[in-house]
Amino acid sequence: MNDKKIVVIGGGHGASIVLSALDGSGLKLCGVLSMADDGGSTGRLRKELGVSAVGDIRQCLVALSAKPDIARLFAYRFDRGNLSGHSLGNLFLAAGELQTGSIEKSIEAAKKPLGVSVDIVPSTEDKCDLVLNQGDKMVVGVYDIANTDFGNDKPDLALKPAAALSASAKAVIEAADLIIIAPGNFYCSIIPVLLVEGMARAINDSNAKVIQICNLVNRSGQTAGFSATDYPQEIKRLAGPIKLDTLIYNTSAIPSDCLRQGEEPVAASNVKAADYKIQGSEISDNQKVPANENDKIAPVRSLVRHDKAKLAQAIAEAAEGL
Repeated sequence: MNDKKIVVIGGGHGASIVLSALDGSGLKLCGVLSMADDGGSTGRLRKELGVSAVGDIRQCLVALSAKPDIARLFAYRFDRGNLSGHSLGNLFLAAGELQTGSIEKSIEAAKKPLGVSVDIVPSTEDKCDLVLNQGDKMVVGVYDIANTDFGNDKPDLALKPAAALSASAKAVIEAADLIIIAPGNFYCSIIPVLLVEGMARAINDSNAKVIQICNLVNRSGQTAGFSATDYPQEIKRLAGPIKLDTLIYNTSAIPSDCLRQGEEPVAASNVKAADYKIQGSEISDNQKVPANENDKIAPVRSLVRHDKAKLAQAIAEAAEGL
């Protein structure tokens, strides 16, 4: 895959893991990130300053930084005073957007001191929220939706107001040789970026091979009982048909102490997909992820991550021939 252009689509944690797994391999990498986050520090900055959702961007920049000391500063969360819960990186990106009027210019300003060579672009420049319609009730925002039990219902999700695909995201997707749909909080990180108007069309119109990395675990009250193939099926239901060449799911055992109450490993599917390949690979890192006590949304974050080296190998196998 040398010199190939790879675009990773998703939210902060999942996209950052995929991008950092592939970083340094001579590939031209770009992350296209969800801009619907409204939790924790990001939500406060959006509400108080009217800036873009900066949290997912910060996570990717920190993960891809070649300067550990600066990355630690960028990731630092204040634990007292009016800044309690805010990360320095979020404040930097918000200040950059306020100063320049552009989140993309703010990202470029942050990349230099962090030593980041990977491109990071917003999926949309429009300010939007994820909305869950439940009959006569509406739940607004990914933070509240992430804490909602869907019961036995399939969620009715939309971006409001409608958000258009950014010009930069459209350009990198059109030029991509490989597009990877990252893992992450499925309904609150992955679905919002795919709901951006023009996203599905851009992916389908590209000449790129498309790979989806399945989540490691199902979340109680939302994706409980999902098998691997249920994830692309839900993408199709909510975002419309999006082409897919290979679905990669995890086959290694996940220790019970890496599972939150109600979580379960994603199982293989008995359904044979007619239009894409299903690839089982041992790609989990079975070290429990420590929680940051100053992170206000830590209780909804997964305790297990993909192993970067194994994930890079699995992607290389799925992308064979590029």
